[in-house]
Amino acid sequence: MEPVLALVLFLMVATYLFRAVQSWDSRDRARVERVQLLKQAVCNPSIERATIEGLAVWLTSGPATPERTRASMAVVQASGWFALFAGAGAWALGDFSHQPTVTAAGIAASIIGLGLVTCPFAFRELETRRAES
Repeated sequence: MEPVLALVLFLMVATYLFRAVQSWDSRDRARVERVQLLKQAVCNPSIERATIEGLAVWLTSGPATPERTRASMAVVQASGWFALFAGAGAWALGDFSHQPTVTAAGIAASIIGLGLVTCPFAFRELETRRAES
């Protein structure tokens, strides 16, 4: 049973990494296209200075930063869920097999996992409060 579980977990991680790399490549291509558009606008003498400045602000502060932040917070939260359930499993295994080191490791992993799961929510709340003040 363990080899099947390991294979399923490997395929899930490999699929996630493949999609993440594809996403990063497409974001990089979009960033290069935005920079090329900005270069063309700067070289064009008929465009006003205010238009170029507005275009520069719009192109440089595009949606790449929030997407990357959201993706990294999703990775943190997924890691937290994994650590939480792996820790709970190790905790239960340590209790059933009467091994205090496994129990202690399971408790520690569960606490760390819980912290990682709640971390994105805490950061989002801090951002909301920072925007209000």
